[in-house]
Amino acid sequence: MAEEKKSSANRSGNPDPATNSKDFFISYNGADKTWAEWIAWQLEEAGFSTILQAWDFRPGANFVLKMQEASAKAKRTIAILSPNYLRADFTQPEWVAAFRRDPQGSKGILVPVMVRDCRQELEGLWLQIIYINLVGLTEQTARKAVLEGINRDRNKPETPPVFPGVIQHNEIEEPHFPGNSTGDTRNSHKLIESKGSSSNIQPTISSDAEQENRVLMLLRRENVQNLKILDDFWRQVNECLKDYPLLGNLQKYHRLAYNILVPWTHLVWESHASLLPLVDEKAISRMYELNQNLDFFVLLRKKIQDVFDTDENKKLWNDLITWMKAYYGDDLKQREEAQHGTEGRELDRRAFQFSDSLTPLWNAINTLYQSIHNVGNPIL
Repeated sequence: MAEEKKSSANRSGNPDPATNSKDFFISYNGADKTWAEWIAWQLEEAGFSTILQAWDFRPGANFVLKMQEASAKAKRTIAILSPNYLRADFTQPEWVAAFRRDPQGSKGILVPVMVRDCRQELEGLWLQIIYINLVGLTEQTARKAVLEGINRDRNKPETPPVFPGVIQHNEIEEPHFPGNSTGDTRNSHKLIESKGSSSNIQPTISSDAEQENRVLMLLRRENVQNLKILDDFWRQVNECLKDYPLLGNLQKYHRLAYNILVPWTHLVWESHASLLPLVDEKAISRMYELNQNLDFFVLLRKKIQDVFDTDENKKLWNDLITWMKAYYGDDLKQREEAQHGTEGRELDRRAFQFSDSLTPLWNAINTLYQSIHNVGNPIL
């Protein structure tokens, strides 16, 4: 049964005045925008408040800060599952933030809703989380599935189940799964099949302590590796000022956008099921915080890269490099013109404006870098 409707005064998506929080943050990939809007509409019609990028992020706002604010302000997060969502780089920090607040799922903070079939692409933590399945449903049935799925109460039906009767079998058979592959609103988890015959399965002889040490050793190595990747990258970015001193921080921003950054590994997600019964929840939380911050670092870097990638700024950067080569070059005539000519002064002005526009993003990513180091390696 769906949750009881809230007061109609909250249907506009306004936050709860007592807490300034909203009920749901809708996390989605751009390819599923229509699904996200449809789900948000159904929730607000039912009296819930939502945060949706398409409705709430207005021109001029800082996208990354708005995402962080939405994640923190919303009580729960709905992840719109599809192949595009699972493959996207920038959706992961959104659902991970919700997962980190409720790693055991006891509060239902993360609510996945599958809108396009991607069961074969679910891996890692997604295999452990029950989702609402809207694939193949009619609009009325899908609306009912969403409202019932977000309900935290027991999902006992209003009518009694049909008596299955007595069926005679010549041999014992495994019970058949009664759900519908396209209409069931409960999770259809993948089955992990053992390789080879059952006679090849070896009994578990390792103790919990041995298992914990094995998992923690791998995670410790991963954390050290990720922090080293970040430090090496950051050092290269900050060592570039000697190239063209006149460009100042702008060349640092350019290196931040385009220097090679080796992808992080996130073994912690794959190890969650093994870690949960073994490690202090605070240690797990710190690991999620580290990995989430690393992903936010990539997101902020991409925002700077997007600024440089516009045709206008690409041309400006090429003009600036040509100017700098002449400014610091050996040709006296070219150097004189670059240092004192009208074109050089105009480029200097434009370089200053360009650099100034990127400073807020730089400050955000620099603060994040310091924050990552404050967390450090959660497992030492």
